[in-house]
Amino acid sequence: MIGHGEQCVADPAQIAPRATPAPARLPAQEQTIAAPTFRLAASSYAPGAEIRIRFSQAISSTTRSRAWVTVSERGAPSSSYGAWQYVDDHATSAALEAPKKDGAYEVRLHTDYPTKSYNVVHAEPFVVQTDAAAEPGETPLAQQRFSLAKKSVRSGARVDVVFAVPMHAASGEQFWITIVARDTPDTSWGTYEYVPAGARRMKLTAPTALGEYEVRLHANYPKMTTNVVHRVAVHVESP
Repeated sequence: MIGHGEQCVADPAQIAPRATPAPARLPAQEQTIAAPTFRLAASSYAPGAEIRIRFSQAISSTTRSRAWVTVSERGAPSSSYGAWQYVDDHATSAALEAPKKDGAYEVRLHTDYPTKSYNVVHAEPFVVQTDAAAEPGETPLAQQRFSLAKKSVRSGARVDVVFAVPMHAASGEQFWITIVARDTPDTSWGTYEYVPAGARRMKLTAPTALGEYEVRLHANYPKMTTNVVHRVAVHVESP
């Protein structure tokens, strides 16, 4: 019995535990995002020719953080450049004018302007030479053909594509090859590669799923994005 003025001290074991407050949400773990890269349609250009640039991914280029491409002499500091232009937001390609003077140059991709005025994230070399002006014209349609080194390949193996003649696209356009399941529409593709100017052979990676496929040659990109000019069947078998 508890006398007057005495306090009851509860048994700690009988006290209902208080709800533990939820821990503060930790900031999302920062992910490392690979810097965008690009390829050039050719490695040499005539003076003043158009340089076609194909990005590895759609480029983020907003008003507060612009991306831009430049032409510079090879080895020059990033603050020194000639022709340049901003890259459109979500662009997958761009074009610049080659210098008028023969020499060794490079195309550079800069990002984060104006926060980083000369932030070069990728560069590709090329040369300007006067004799490059005599480039061959577009490969005639009748010669836009290829064969495969093997008609059956193993899952995930490389498919060897052999063109009938050196491949040269029309000015401002590109050839590309794809490998897709047979009977799928021409708008469908899985693995694809652009065809370099003058290419005689290329390789594609076969799908991992077994079955019947075909390799397709597309022409006139970007004017005709699903223009298939030749196709060859290929069987993908188990490793």
